[in-house]
Amino acid sequence: GAKLLPKNAQKFKNQLFYEALQPLYIETQRKYAAAQGKAKIEHTPAVDDDKLLETIIAPHKGKVVLVDFWNVGCTGCHWDFQWIEPLKTGNLSTDNVVWLYIASDISPLNSYIIDIANIKGVHYRLADKQWDAIGKKYGFNYMPCYFIVDKAGNIKMVDDKNRSASGFKKVINEALKK
Repeated sequence: GAKLLPKNAQKFKNQLFYEALQPLYIETQRKYAAAQGKAKIEHTPAVDDDKLLETIIAPHKGKVVLVDFWNVGCTGCHWDFQWIEPLKTGNLSTDNVVWLYIASDISPLNSYIIDIANIKGVHYRLADKQWDAIGKKYGFNYMPCYFIVDKAGNIKMVDDKNRSASGFKKVINEALKK
């Protein structure tokens, strides 16, 4: 059967509030159970924070990598997933393109697992200080934030004018031709 809210949640003084939360909790538990086995979080390399992004992308040298910095609570990130996921079919479904997603551990783990189960790609969940170090090094403190990594491993931020399905196709296809 469905799991009830944790016992400490039953201490709510307002029974109506408790009863309203119960179906949401049950649905989250159902989604979490369904995500098990589908969601894979890559091991974060044990390197200095200033070398972390380069180390994460190194195994993909010779391929084009689209790096997506996002988090569970980012509405814009979830909005973008709606047009990014369909790009992974057609000519961008090649083994020469890697879709790499990086979130920080400020995202609640259960919610993160539920989300990544439906996002095709390679997933990393970094400590918040690692995320901040990469942001400082590459000049971003917002999300979603995207980078394109060419076949030689050169990292370049995708500017906002290309933050669309057609813009991503253009940027990725240009990197594939190099």
